[in-house]
Amino acid sequence: MLVTILHHIKEIDRRRLYADFKQPGLLDLVMHELGYPRDQALRRIQAMRLLREIPQVELMMESGDLNLTHVGIVQSLFSHQKKEGRAYDQAEKISVLKKVAGQSTREAQKIVFALADTPLKFKERIKMVGEDAYQVTFTTKEVTVQNLETLKGMLAHSHPGITLDQLMGQYSLENLRLLCRSCNQRAAIKHYGVDKMAPHLGAD
Repeated sequence: MLVTILHHIKEIDRRRLYADFKQPGLLDLVMHELGYPRDQALRRIQAMRLLREIPQVELMMESGDLNLTHVGIVQSLFSHQKKEGRAYDQAEKISVLKKVAGQSTREAQKIVFALADTPLKFKERIKMVGEDAYQVTFTTKEVTVQNLETLKGMLAHSHPGITLDQLMGQYSLENLRLLCRSCNQRAAIKHYGVDKMAPHLGAD
């Protein structure tokens, strides 16, 4: 299904059919005529252009080894390398695609980061996505992600399906506990262990 859609988008682009629909470009047509949100439209156009450049991509997508997320990940590497003056040729791109094919999103990202000649840079961004909703994008360490996943796992029984927003942003009275300094330290020792907390306690 995805490959069929990409071929349709490719043909629309080849024939410049967006002009018949009074649209200024391909992105506008995919959004307004095909009904995809902007981010999903961009991902499909990215994938179409990669498929057009590298026909082998079609078989990898049809087998399920390559998806739109993989395409976005490798395209970030290809764009980065080009900006650094070290653009990949087709053979190198195929090699990268084979490495990420069938991998989880996280593993594919690790592969791409390891392949980059210089570190990939991501801008922090706060984007309004609703009347009282924002999308926050920032870079953090893997240990932070692991800690968040561990915390979600610990709360899975009492709070199934808890989101990162709920995990990090709740400030209701029910989510707060007021402790004196000594009780707070004792609670930390119970949770983390005395050896781990020792460097933070000091001597009174």
